[in-house]
Amino acid sequence: MAIYHRDEFCCAYCGKGSEKEEVLLTLDHIKACHKGGTNEVTNLVTCCVSCNSSKQTLTMKAWLQILETRGVDVALVRRRIRRNVRRNLLKRS
Repeated sequence: MAIYHRDEFCCAYCGKGSEKEEVLLTLDHIKACHKGGTNEVTNLVTCCVSCNSSKQTLTMKAWLQILETRGVDVALVRRRIRRNVRRNLLKRS
């Protein structure tokens, strides 16, 4: 639950979700466990079911390339992920 709070109940990839917008969120590994990723909080972000289903086991580089072809601002996605994983889980800022 702390990760959902840290990420402000928004998808790290598409930004969907907020108090005004209901969206089903899951946790996603930035680097998949079978590719050497861990369950550490710095490797987990919240994401909507749609993004999680689309990303599957892609690397972050491959996923960002796909998002870019869909017209998504991948620089914003990178900033959102960096901000979230650096944020202290005990603070809600």
